[in-house]
Amino acid sequence: MISTNEQKALVLKIVHTLLTAPVDETIPYSTLRKIDEVEIPGWMVQRARAMLNEQYGMIFATVRGEGLRRMDSRAGVKHTGERSLLGIRRAARRGSKRLGNAVRYSNDLTPSDRRLANSRQCALSLIEHLSLAKNVATLPDEAPPKPVDGMEMLRLALGL
Repeated sequence: MISTNEQKALVLKIVHTLLTAPVDETIPYSTLRKIDEVEIPGWMVQRARAMLNEQYGMIFATVRGEGLRRMDSRAGVKHTGERSLLGIRRAARRGSKRLGNAVRYSNDLTPSDRRLANSRQCALSLIEHLSLAKNVATLPDEAPPKPVDGMEMLRLALGL
């Protein structure tokens, strides 16, 4: 069993390994999971990723079966946003399906319970729809122009 201080030291070594990695380079799992001849549990690697994100804003993408790839700022922001929306969409879809199945097969729901379940299912479906990439519009760089008030001159003339 590794003590808490030893765990912290191992996490900091992983942080150092990830911090010194060049941008757009993949750090193999073999390097991350074995430091100083000690087998590193996966949660320590995840904690190191979280620490680097909190302190420096660094993003590491998972390369399946290979390791972690350090991303540059622009690609990292895009990757994080897309992955987060995908996770939200999947969770909303799963929750809506499960809730629908539960309501469909339950025969002892009161009308109030059924209405509440339907409203929650509707909210989950709305979240799923809003998290689609085509519905996530980019915000404009400038504020939209104010609409023209055709009555402004009349108000000024009347002192209103």
